[in-house]
Amino acid sequence: MARILVGANGIRAGWRLLVFAAFIVGLLAGKLCLYRLCHVQAPSPDDKLIFPGYDAANAAINFGMVVVATLIMSKIERRPFNVYGLPWRGVLRSRIWAGMLAGFAIIACVLLCLFALHGFEITGIGTTGGALVTAALLYALNMLFVGLFEEFLLRGYVQYTLTTGIGFWPAAILLSVGFGALHGHNPGATPMGVLSPALGGLVMCVALRQTGNLLARRRYARRLELGRVVLLRRPKQRPYAVARVS
Repeated sequence: MARILVGANGIRAGWRLLVFAAFIVGLLAGKLCLYRLCHVQAPSPDDKLIFPGYDAANAAINFGMVVVATLIMSKIERRPFNVYGLPWRGVLRSRIWAGMLAGFAIIACVLLCLFALHGFEITGIGTTGGALVTAALLYALNMLFVGLFEEFLLRGYVQYTLTTGIGFWPAAILLSVGFGALHGHNPGATPMGVLSPALGGLVMCVALRQTGNLLARRRYARRLELGRVVLLRRPKQRPYAVARVS
């Protein structure tokens, strides 16, 4: 019985992941109960409109749940929190800013190519003034917390723990395939819309392997997403409402 539960690295990875998943499910259930008490409906991919302030708050709560669950597991396993790829020291170092600029530059180049090939045309500015600034800031917060939530959920504690059980690259491939499959549930998803996140996940794993830091590469990916929203105005196939940005 002991061999089933305990291996060379202590409690086997599968059991630790089950405990982590139990904490996540419990925190999620608590969040949904709180939403019901406050008469708040959780955002869904099927929503016809995006309200960035509301979505940003929900994404921040989701990220907080993963952080809490990871903190609990770090205490149980007696490991420092930063081994899971999210060191808080040096958050504002130059590599992050370079990633932000690179991500936005890439999507800008893609749009310039589409424009040159008549893939779209500019007919005017739909949002101006304070509404534009407010919407851009709220979308930036939304993209930031969505990225932190997704990345830390899949490639934080889960990636680290699976690595102790099956090795880094098998874990990376398994989680990247799962990441792509999750995107298949998005409205209007295509095979390329599933393959692209899966391959992107592998690229992120390469960066994780090299840096040991989730933050540097997550800024890069989220600037791609934010650039698509701000410049192309297509946030995952859903229209957005500027009149109700909070």
